[in-house]
Amino acid sequence: MEALVREQVTSVDDLSAREHTPMIQVACWYVGEVHNRTRGTRWRMDPEPAGSHPWSARPYVVPPFARLHAYVGPEGIDYDARPRHHPLSGFLALLQEEPMARPGAPRRALDDYESGAEGKGGDERE
Repeated sequence: MEALVREQVTSVDDLSAREHTPMIQVACWYVGEVHNRTRGTRWRMDPEPAGSHPWSARPYVVPPFARLHAYVGPEGIDYDARPRHHPLSGFLALLQEEPMARPGAPRRALDDYESGAEGKGGDERE
């Protein structure tokens, strides 16, 4: 998927302009489904998106609420420190890196679930 995105999209501005095209939308859903099927996350969307936060209106993947206590924030004060991933933001990060300097950026995002990987997959529901 990384190679396809790098081949089809040349810059952050190009990705932003093409965000709603079938190719980018399918790529985002594919990456989200990889998270869901390998790390047990679920799709979410904020019911009341914040106008001041651009990612608020986009779908993201997050571990189920039942695994809330498997994740602790760096300061230990966050109520909900579950990792959230917006697939499009992963592509943005990929394009901001020096081209091909660090291949595998989308795959590295899967490591964010390490502390809560138990109970992944299956039929877990919130």
